[in-house]
Amino acid sequence: MDGPEVFSVAGLKRGSDYDGDRSLNSQAINFLNSQHQQSYQRVVDFDLHAVFLMQEFRAEDTIKQIITMISTTFTEEYPPKNTLQQQLVNAAKLVNQRIQNYEQQPHMPKPFCLSVEAPMIQSGEMSNQFPTSQFPLSTKNKGEIRARPEAKKSTCSFQAYGFGLGSPLSAGAADKTIKFATYSIKKIDLQGHGDHWKSDPKPNLPEPLRSDPGPTMRGLVELRHDMVFYHRISYWINKVFLPDASSIAESAVKYLEKKASTAVKESIQVEKNIIIAAQTITVNTHPNTHRDRNNALLMDSVFFFGNHIGGHFLLPGLGVAYPGLHGYSFHGPFRILFHGVSQFHFTEDITDPRRYSVAMWSRASSFSAIARFSAHDNGNEKFSDDKYWLPLYPEYNPKITSDLLKAEVKIAKKEAKKESKKRQKTKN
Repeated sequence: MDGPEVFSVAGLKRGSDYDGDRSLNSQAINFLNSQHQQSYQRVVDFDLHAVFLMQEFRAEDTIKQIITMISTTFTEEYPPKNTLQQQLVNAAKLVNQRIQNYEQQPHMPKPFCLSVEAPMIQSGEMSNQFPTSQFPLSTKNKGEIRARPEAKKSTCSFQAYGFGLGSPLSAGAADKTIKFATYSIKKIDLQGHGDHWKSDPKPNLPEPLRSDPGPTMRGLVELRHDMVFYHRISYWINKVFLPDASSIAESAVKYLEKKASTAVKESIQVEKNIIIAAQTITVNTHPNTHRDRNNALLMDSVFFFGNHIGGHFLLPGLGVAYPGLHGYSFHGPFRILFHGVSQFHFTEDITDPRRYSVAMWSRASSFSAIARFSAHDNGNEKFSDDKYWLPLYPEYNPKITSDLLKAEVKIAKKEAKKESKKRQKTKN
């Protein structure tokens, strides 16, 4: 050779342009199956359904008062009319059953929902036994710098379909929170009850959203397009751990694709995870420890990248911290779980520190809007189409999950072989 070989990117495609979906699925499913087989299972004292109920009601309401309010409000003659109301009814039934089981067998450990409230630990009293955030718990999504002052920082979000927070387009489509009297739910204010809603304008379907059309967004979108494998990981985690919810969500998105604008259809077509089709990418920033109260009840994801030497992803409600090293990820119900990060660290010789965080999530209003639109489109006889209502998180069953993964591995292998043969025929 006359000189050093020069690497050229000419002709290379983005990850999102890769059309070998069957092969990609096979890789993602096999990876998840391997991880699940090697996983360590730990039980913590935390009731997801009870916490969900308490978050949707007032701070002064006890869990038994919440269950009573729900059971006396929603009956066979007065059933739930939207996704949130149905989720509350189902959660109340599950938690009430746990309470009854304990009352019938008081020698059993007291369930989480009946435990005496633990005293609040002030920031100055925290021990050093586990990583803690420099920032307090908060319900505000305000970004805080997690790097040196000279480090460039940015945040951008985009949704293949969705509504901006407070958007007038979501009026009448998003599930409204419950309103209360002194010791009861205000029936008259429950969304979908009565018939006054029948005269409301036709609801809107969600549209593509971008938080910033400038160069920052354009640059970070390239990162998104090269994360197809991670999108498939997030997709299959939902399919395996939440089979019912993910099936309903996929059905809703397919309906949206038929009924929505051309912009939505084109946006969905390039997505590698159509049910978790919203992403927030941050560089050297991270919100305060918070929960994403507007998310749908699906499995959200966060992936960590960068030239740092590590940090921790904090889940204070569970009392645990997960490694936040480059390439690590966490998947869970971020609508319910408070989450945040501890300080991420960089070596002294790093002059251009970078900590990328890629969050994948879905907004509840997107699915409630689809359910509302479908009901209106089918004669406006009911407020919301219940076939698009997302269910609660199911109880984790290791054997069922393992069996589902093994079944998907077999299917993926067959599909990958078909794709390989097809490619060989095309080459010949």
